[in-house]
Amino acid sequence: MSELKESPVLQEQKSLKASTKDVSPLQYMKGIGPRRAEALALEGMLAPADLLRFYPRSYIDRNAIPSLRELRTALLNAQQQDAFSDESIKLQGEITVVVFVKEVRERVYGKNRSMVVVELDDNSGTKAEIVFWQQATYFKKIFEPDQLLAVSGVPVYEYGKIQFHHPEIEKIEPDDADLYREGQILPKYRLTQKMKDAGLTMRVMRNLIASVIDAELPSVEETLSSELLAKLNFPDLQTAVRQLHFPSTPATLATARERMKFEELFFFELLLAMRHKGVKTFDKAPPILPKSPKARALLDSLPFDLTSAQKRVLREIAADVQSTEPMNRLLQGDVGSGKTIVALLAMLMAIDSGYQCALMAPTEILAEQHYNTLSSYLSGTGVNVVQLIGGQKVRARREIAEKIASGEANIVVGTHALFQSTVEYNKLGFVVIDEQHRFGVMQRAELKKKATQSFTKGVNGHLPLVIGEDIHAQASNAEISPHILVMSATPIPRTLSMTLYGDLDVSVIDELPKNRKPIKTKVVFESKLSQVFDFIREQVTKGFQAYIVYPLVEKSEKVEAKSAVEHYEHLQQEVFPDLKLGLLHGQMFWYEKEDAMKAFKNKEFHILVATTVVEVGIDVPNATVMLIENAERFGLSQLHQLRGRVGRGAEQSFCLLATKDHFKFQLGKRDNAESERKSCIIRLKTMQETTDGFKVAEVDLRLRGPGDFMGTRQSGMPEFVFTDLASDSEAIALARTEAFSLVAADPHLRKSDHANIRREFARQNQKDFTFLDVA
Repeated sequence: MSELKESPVLQEQKSLKASTKDVSPLQYMKGIGPRRAEALALEGMLAPADLLRFYPRSYIDRNAIPSLRELRTALLNAQQQDAFSDESIKLQGEITVVVFVKEVRERVYGKNRSMVVVELDDNSGTKAEIVFWQQATYFKKIFEPDQLLAVSGVPVYEYGKIQFHHPEIEKIEPDDADLYREGQILPKYRLTQKMKDAGLTMRVMRNLIASVIDAELPSVEETLSSELLAKLNFPDLQTAVRQLHFPSTPATLATARERMKFEELFFFELLLAMRHKGVKTFDKAPPILPKSPKARALLDSLPFDLTSAQKRVLREIAADVQSTEPMNRLLQGDVGSGKTIVALLAMLMAIDSGYQCALMAPTEILAEQHYNTLSSYLSGTGVNVVQLIGGQKVRARREIAEKIASGEANIVVGTHALFQSTVEYNKLGFVVIDEQHRFGVMQRAELKKKATQSFTKGVNGHLPLVIGEDIHAQASNAEISPHILVMSATPIPRTLSMTLYGDLDVSVIDELPKNRKPIKTKVVFESKLSQVFDFIREQVTKGFQAYIVYPLVEKSEKVEAKSAVEHYEHLQQEVFPDLKLGLLHGQMFWYEKEDAMKAFKNKEFHILVATTVVEVGIDVPNATVMLIENAERFGLSQLHQLRGRVGRGAEQSFCLLATKDHFKFQLGKRDNAESERKSCIIRLKTMQETTDGFKVAEVDLRLRGPGDFMGTRQSGMPEFVFTDLASDSEAIALARTEAFSLVAADPHLRKSDHANIRREFARQNQKDFTFLDVA
């Protein structure tokens, strides 16, 4: 069942309430009083109109809720299907059933500890249980036989029974039970503990909203144009709000929710469309000629051919940079798909047109890798590559800064040091940003500012010094902005590329180089580790190398997981005494990490024992085995990134995911431990079943949700109330199309029919215009 999140309007009002002691007008309404008014105010409800914006988070609909028999069938089917089937992942989310209490039993387990088991029935021929491991005395008292309950949680099917562990429970009052049996849809509101303590039940909330809706609805202002409402067959906002609280039918509720989903996506996409249009309209970029002797010479010298996908992306970039409109393009592709060579060829075009280039990486190890890769490709070409990172000595740093300022440096590779105040560029026309979501908006703005200054040299940020007369005239009131290419380290699901990166044009490298073989991935149980070690030895005997990755650096009393330092000693002394092993972890100094990676690349070690710091290590084509211990402890995207460390050459590579026998790993006694365990199994099975990074990313998004997947707050993504970014791709695409079409036709929203949209857009974005022009 889809669940709604908190409205941004309510979030804003909550913060306002937190800083005021004013008495809420709601307290004088019938049936509220001071205590309930205080609980409502903490959730942003200060006036009667605010109650209308406290939308139900889900609904109890007799026609949509599965019976226990249907749920049992679904759980059994999911056990037989692959990890990324819709059914498997749907059952990781909250499922609601409506049942009555059959019996309440107390059981003793462990050392005189008690748990309560509530047996449930719904007359479908299948029973279920709620299990409470804690607070047995309390839970034993609150349930009575024949009580009707709405039980919401993650179900498991074990030992022939459906079980819910510490689910959310709503008692359905007798009057509501009658409505439910008659087929009426009952809204469920998100009730905090403070609201429950004040006696605010679901029924009380419904009665409160019913008492104000007729008086308050007329003041709710429409936010969409009449043209859009008619085109998409959406209800007006007042009708939608009424249907959300008091649905007439499942169809009218679905339409109201679709309208609200479209609205929140539309205004976000409108912001992206404005930003996209603003960069193209108000900034001018240095035009770059696509015919580049340096790029052609490098292409002819490569020992391999570019894939058709790489050629297509290069054509897209070349078409962008010929224009004086700044390129803002996202380049995504799977691990090892060849993004770096594409970025390098594009930079050579810029260099041949007289501009400097910068490549910004999130870590010093990754910056070092890029520097070495570019230097290797450009050896003997006369193109000067320099590196700018935090740990350099003062004299070396000063020499590099002089080369950058004079224009002697053609390509500058570095980390955040690239936009420090002491660095001055010379006509910085092309910027590559690797692993976009690790950089904040402020940092990207700083780099863009540096590029603008590099063209002005004292002309106060506007007139270009290197562009022909015709463009010079056009750009007199525009800032010079560099062309920006953003490279994503891992594939991004389509829904996120349309939202999080919605203001960028997108290029995808969707094929691997021809000599690459798919990495064979297998889940192995710890009882078979001796055979895995034999396999690693066999690969080393053939002249190859291996990684063994652990989740921890040092052994921990709190976490039941293996550590790199402890197992390095064991592996070197007990398992591989005749082989040379290296150690790499995050607590080492940066130069120690660098030395360890270089030694491994130079074949001084047969096996590198490491933590996840190796995730962005340098390429070692000779490494063919990746063993990940305690693989259940890693996220899906992290597992895929680690797997990408092998398979960089033409030889067959292997990724082995070690976990407890029969997935019997312990994740603590938390209420959600069982659902976490199921997610772990899905992650491991997904890795075993596919090497397609885009498919891996889709599963990861659906398991983790967008906030955890990308770090929403850092990335600037709003908290959507009605939208599920993992599954609402059609709604996102529709909102995007309409928003971009509107900005193309009426960029200032001046037409009379767009007055509603203009007013709402201004209200939502009055604080956020600072970064409208930052890609």
